[in-house]
Amino acid sequence: MLENTATPSERPNIIHDGPVDNLIGEAGKQAGLLLGQTGRVFIYGDQIVELVYDRNGKPSLKLLIAQRMIGLLNQVARLLKAKEKSGELILEPKVPTETRIRQLMESDEFRKELETVVLISQSPLLTEVDGKLVFACGGTVVNGILAFGEEPPVPNTIQEAKEMLELMFKDFQFKTKADRSRAFASPITIALVLGDLLKGRAAIDLTEADGSQAGKGYRAKLCNATFNQSATMINFGKGMGSAVESFDTALVRGENMLQFDNVRGSINSQKFETFMTEDNYQARPAYGRFISIDPSRTLISMTSNNAEMTRDLANRCAAVRILKQPMEYVFQSFPEGDMLDHVRANQPKFLGAVCRIVQEWHDRGCPHDDKAKTKHDFRVWASTLNYIVTEILGAPSMFDGYEEVRERLYNPDLNWAREVGLALSKAAKMDTKLRSDDILKTLEELDLTELIPGLKEYEDLHTDNAFRKAKCVFGKKMKRLFKDTECLSIEDIQISKTQRSFKRRDGRGERRLHVYCFELTEAA
Repeated sequence: MLENTATPSERPNIIHDGPVDNLIGEAGKQAGLLLGQTGRVFIYGDQIVELVYDRNGKPSLKLLIAQRMIGLLNQVARLLKAKEKSGELILEPKVPTETRIRQLMESDEFRKELETVVLISQSPLLTEVDGKLVFACGGTVVNGILAFGEEPPVPNTIQEAKEMLELMFKDFQFKTKADRSRAFASPITIALVLGDLLKGRAAIDLTEADGSQAGKGYRAKLCNATFNQSATMINFGKGMGSAVESFDTALVRGENMLQFDNVRGSINSQKFETFMTEDNYQARPAYGRFISIDPSRTLISMTSNNAEMTRDLANRCAAVRILKQPMEYVFQSFPEGDMLDHVRANQPKFLGAVCRIVQEWHDRGCPHDDKAKTKHDFRVWASTLNYIVTEILGAPSMFDGYEEVRERLYNPDLNWAREVGLALSKAAKMDTKLRSDDILKTLEELDLTELIPGLKEYEDLHTDNAFRKAKCVFGKKMKRLFKDTECLSIEDIQISKTQRSFKRRDGRGERRLHVYCFELTEAA
């Protein structure tokens, strides 16, 4: 970034008022040229923005308002008014009005002198210039990428790069080999999207786990740390409207890694779904104006144990399922601390490993796996990443058995039934024929009232009429699930339904009731 060391008298003149031909155009051109040279002012979307840094040194973009622009111009130029006196043109200092400054900012001459930024990155990124891969780095703009940091060391071989990825994910127990392959694809996807190399939309990176503290958020942090970044968290706690506002505000700041963390309940937002498919997105921060954003250069990740999605949103996700390691498992340790500390301390090396894989794919002519195009709605992403994972890294296909996973994501009953099964496994109630009463009471004992259907937030099974209501809703869910079958498989959970005779409480004989048996099956 350039620093202005000229004294006020040495600074160039900007005449913004007076009898001067093409006043706005000439003043606008000079202002744009001087501010562009500072490396602080850019065009982002259709707005003029300033590059700013937070207390931790993280760069972001801020809308440049008229008052702030006056201050910036004062640092690089002498702001003058021209007037005629005795047939001569006399210049005298004058602070421009906000109206005049806005006129300069809206002029074509001003905008033509500024570089357009599509995204900012705290680490170098590979991008394509004239058919060749180059690093955007060092605080310069390449292909609209304003990237900081020095070019990372790149391994000589693909095997070295693969070993770096394997090390990063070694402590995770993935549900299947396909889940592991999708995890490998995550940091590679980030590199392709941010470097504008994918040429298509990337799927939402969804992490699911069989319990809390399994490492859902940790996996996302590892991927982001590879690029010297942290994801901006989007909070759903105050409702969908608040989440959309936070989402839009982050986009306007130039954030390109956004995470929906620990999402529970229903996710139903037309704006989010639009963002994942359209070529242009109108973001509006709180009390601000709409700004046009290119959504294809933004990464969305999500962590959840039991989110309910629309079919469209589920089809735009790529789920990675992880299992919680047993208590006796010994995690890797390094001189810096845990794996995340190690990645952060050696970030250029891990980034270089990802870049080596991208270079190999590019050197091969950017090939695709045509068979994978039918496996996901985002065909370019699916075919590109599956080729890289299988043909370059030698891992299994990302989409083995994935259709079953995707179906569960958009079927809230299947999602709920699997969560109930996982809860019963922790309570050692598997392989046992259970009535609805038994299942509901077990969920309450485990403090999993969110899995008890039909209850409001302030209710439990001891609230008046709550137990009967929960049994009724439970029965309706099971009726939908077992509409055409007596045995149901939901990934790693199998549920069978039978009937048994139970003595009536009033002593008048017996009655037939449905019982359910939950079993864990081996992962592929």
